[in-house]
Amino acid sequence: MAKKGNSLIAFIESDLDKTINLTNLISLNNLYLQKSLFMERAILEQNPHWKDKEYQNLKERICFEPIKNNLKVKHIQILTGIRRSGKSSIF
Repeated sequence: MAKKGNSLIAFIESDLDKTINLTNLISLNNLYLQKSLFMERAILEQNPHWKDKEYQNLKERICFEPIKNNLKVKHIQILTGIRRSGKSSIF
């Protein structure tokens, strides 16, 4: 009989461990979701052009039209230039 009692206690303890682990998992999942939503909101605030708002104060570039005309070409296009010259803005 003692063995059955010990197995019952072990079963209850393992069930309690599962409950605690599930609670921790739910808490971690909620924390992850909150951080994800915070990061998404921050990224959207810093990139208003993703919400159909255009970039402001962009300078018209000579190389833009040839690149735009070749968008349907399946070859890789490379744009080189000095740092902070607006290469990313063109793409």
